[in-house]
Amino acid sequence: MLFPNVYLSNYKITKDKNFIVYDQKLHSKYKEQEYKRILQNITPYIKVIVLIGAGNGEILLFLLNSLVNLQKILIIEPISNFIEYQKTQIKINFDKIQYIYDTSQLFSILQKYEPKEYFFLIYPVYKRLFPELVDSISLMLNSSIDKRTILKFTYLWQRNYFKNLFYKRTLSFIVHWDFKKKKILFCGGGPTLLKDLKQYKNLNEFFIISSDTAVIPLLENHILIDWVISIDPNIGTMYHFYKYKEKLQSIPLITWLGGRQELSKIFSNVFFFITNYPLDQILHKHYPEIWSLSTNTRDVKGYLLSIADLTNSEIFMAGCGVIPSLSIYYYKGTGYDYYGKIKQTRKFSLEHYHYQLYTYQKYKLSQDSIVQKLQNQNMNDTTKIKMIDTEEIITIFLKEQHFLKQQYKEFKLFYDFI
Repeated sequence: MLFPNVYLSNYKITKDKNFIVYDQKLHSKYKEQEYKRILQNITPYIKVIVLIGAGNGEILLFLLNSLVNLQKILIIEPISNFIEYQKTQIKINFDKIQYIYDTSQLFSILQKYEPKEYFFLIYPVYKRLFPELVDSISLMLNSSIDKRTILKFTYLWQRNYFKNLFYKRTLSFIVHWDFKKKKILFCGGGPTLLKDLKQYKNLNEFFIISSDTAVIPLLENHILIDWVISIDPNIGTMYHFYKYKEKLQSIPLITWLGGRQELSKIFSNVFFFITNYPLDQILHKHYPEIWSLSTNTRDVKGYLLSIADLTNSEIFMAGCGVIPSLSIYYYKGTGYDYYGKIKQTRKFSLEHYHYQLYTYQKYKLSQDSIVQKLQNQNMNDTTKIKMIDTEEIITIFLKEQHFLKQQYKEFKLFYDFI
């Protein structure tokens, strides 16, 4: 799909190489400060920048000189006649610069990189002078990224779903959970976590829900966790639990069937909710009483807002901020650091370390043992959990396979697993 662009016939170029567009200067006279502000939001390990709008092109030189790991700048220039100026008037090596004209061209390049290695940057003044063009491009990018994210995770989600169904004889689904404390405090793993927590004078009045990333810093600082929530399907999420495996046995985990099955080897009490994922919606049709959490963002905070709505609770946040100027995006000492140390110094394969962390013993928990664990859990009288036999769930999916395969071709893989 082609990106939109226009030809400007009524712009002027000043002696200091600034552009006058709609009687306004395109670039600030304090360009260096402007560039430095832009750089604050870009982490130093970025390899590719997708730049929407380059103006007179001087920002290209600044980015190339400032980011040592930068391999490419992909330019989406909405003003077509700016391109010729950028190519001819800026003295720069264009080996690392490429102009992009459609989404397929862009993502054929980006697929060679990990998502953390590229960064989308809109030149700030373009948002002000050409808002419709920029919004149109952003909408196209968001749509394409969302589709590619779904395709990328389809195999992983289905594999996890399959493993969760075949690991246990029964699964515990939340029907109703009435919090005694009507204030939910969600803790993310951001660098501001402990600073944010200090603003709450009495943590005991909150029902504290921790993201997987926040588990280590919370337990290290002796902060009691009521729930852990984890929705990440990747093996990397397991590194957040390496340090306090024993303590986590007594803390309930809430997740979905597309999450990591190995979590059940760490947490004694694993409770599932239903999402808007198509396989989950089949379950919801047969078990409408189960908690169904919906979010357009598909992230933990989105699900937390849905939980707050279902339980009629207030929600507060901690550790959801970043410090981009210092390139700090998570709290020190989380599983990210542990993973990084292994990656930098390992002598064996990554699988070796996974085996060290979590023994892959294959067994099925009996229904009696799960019921016993639920009885040991400190839950109030109005909490309701539905135990569903996994064979019953598999039977439902087998009955629905014609519909699923017809509506969603990607679920052929799931039935190949079964």
